[in-house]
Amino acid sequence: MEKDKGSGFLLGLLVGSIVGGAIAVLMTPTTGEEARQFLKEKAYDPAKSKVVDLAGEVRTKAEDLAVDIKAKATDIASNLKDRAEEIWEKSKQAVSEKKDGLFDSIGKNQERKRLS
Repeated sequence: MEKDKGSGFLLGLLVGSIVGGAIAVLMTPTTGEEARQFLKEKAYDPAKSKVVDLAGEVRTKAEDLAVDIKAKATDIASNLKDRAEEIWEKSKQAVSEKKDGLFDSIGKNQERKRLS
């Protein structure tokens, strides 16, 4: 959180400096060509460089975040698969036990009928 505040402050400082410099240049008695060149050298080029640097940082952070999300999603999927397999095996075992119990019950009933 503190890093975000620091980044916001620096960005505000940069924008404020650019605006202040532009106003100062526009208020001085120079030709239009000189003013444009000065603005380009003192404001546009450094701002462009800063934007490129920030874009690189954002890209790196986004890539790192994507890797983390993919790893977590893979872990979750693996855990879900393991749990599903466990539930499947328990279900098969329960059905088999019920089936065996039912066949035993049918067999006992047939034995009783035969003995009667």
